[in-house]
Amino acid sequence: MPLLRINKNPSGRQLGVFAAAWFVVAGVIALRLRAHGHPTASGVAAVAAVALPLAGAASRRVLRLAYLGLTYAAYPVGFVVSHVALALVYYLALTPIALTMRLLRYDPLARRFDPRAASYWKARGAPKSIDSYFKQS
Repeated sequence: MPLLRINKNPSGRQLGVFAAAWFVVAGVIALRLRAHGHPTASGVAAVAAVALPLAGAASRRVLRLAYLGLTYAAYPVGFVVSHVALALVYYLALTPIALTMRLLRYDPLARRFDPRAASYWKARGAPKSIDSYFKQS
């Protein structure tokens, strides 16, 4: 199963959400460009903000093609970012915790081999009553 899956047949609702998001994001980009003194680029972004949703209202196929085009363009970025994020979490969070636990000889699962042990069976207490599950304080 792939980490990221591309929906090649988006529903009408998904395309509508895409068109609305496109309008908002491109509109914000147009406003930011205008505020930073780029009137030509701002105009292009404003036209793009309005043109795609209008074209999508006229033809659902146009909106689907834009959706798939942007999805395929963003796929490599999402793939790299997700793998980099997972690697960062693993190496910056989990690895130091594991190394510290090993350094302190902490074994919460009691997995160490004990040659003197006759069995690794752990005796547990009596099972809780069903009523105790409703009193979780």
